[in-house]
Amino acid sequence: MELMIALVIGFIILGSIMLMTTSSNYGGTRSNTQSRLDEDAQTVLAIMGPQIRMAGYSVIVNDRTDGVAYKRFMGPAVRGCDNGFANTQAAAWRGDTVPWHSDVLTCAADGNGAAISILYEADALNTLPNAAGAPTDCLARPVTAVPSSLQAQAPGTGAATVTLVENRFFLSRNGATWELQCVGNGFSAGGQFSGPQALASNIEAMQILYGVSGAAVPLTSATGITQYQNQVVGYLTAAQIDQQFTAATDPHNDRWMRVVNVKLCVTVRSEKQEAGEPTPYVNCAGQVVTPNDKFLRRTAQGTFALRNRSGIF
Repeated sequence: MELMIALVIGFIILGSIMLMTTSSNYGGTRSNTQSRLDEDAQTVLAIMGPQIRMAGYSVIVNDRTDGVAYKRFMGPAVRGCDNGFANTQAAAWRGDTVPWHSDVLTCAADGNGAAISILYEADALNTLPNAAGAPTDCLARPVTAVPSSLQAQAPGTGAATVTLVENRFFLSRNGATWELQCVGNGFSAGGQFSGPQALASNIEAMQILYGVSGAAVPLTSATGITQYQNQVVGYLTAAQIDQQFTAATDPHNDRWMRVVNVKLCVTVRSEKQEAGEPTPYVNCAGQVVTPNDKFLRRTAQGTFALRNRSGIF
């Protein structure tokens, strides 16, 4: 009897130790996963944020007394789609003033996340130059010069060409997961446009809202340069921008020139189902969502100003 009692007590103690060890290991694993999700989400913001801030950058070649500073690139700095691009690679913009890249890109009807195209004048300081010193796109492919959009708006400024980089960020499925991918307008060694490459894995969703200004103010100048306001009057989706803003000519150009800043939100998912039960999380809409699986998720967001917008002085 005494031996049986001792065995029972020993089993109880051993079970308690095993339970504490298992609980501690699970808590540590979950804590590590949540930390990794935080880092992954912040990494996405760290990748895309500086690119968004660079949107619209170009060298000033003529600073006029009427308040307009002419730059080699005077077009829209960003163009977005709520469900991804339908023609991610086929419609790479070559620098022609008509059509703008805004008109060339088309939006997909259905997708898992937003997509954005970012344009700015590239040089050896704001991009990673290759071995020959040429500026590159997001995939480190060299970018060649294209006709400057300034020629049609302010002739005689001496800006015949501009080395314009266009980086497109979007989500793409890879097996059972989604990846953040980028494709640029740079050329590979064979002189061909390079395909997209993954920048981050397990990015479950991406939402982009655009802070837009009021109506444009045409300037009374022979060049027809339009000045855009820089006060945000509301945040809209890409579809809302295309639906609400119209113009007699080149409508996408006018619509996307209104964008003042970009609010980016991403949801990152754990690689494995590590939670003991479905774990609620806050999505990009600010709603508490309980999934039907045991993956862990983390949402992060940031707002980035377009510091270099064209036509704002």
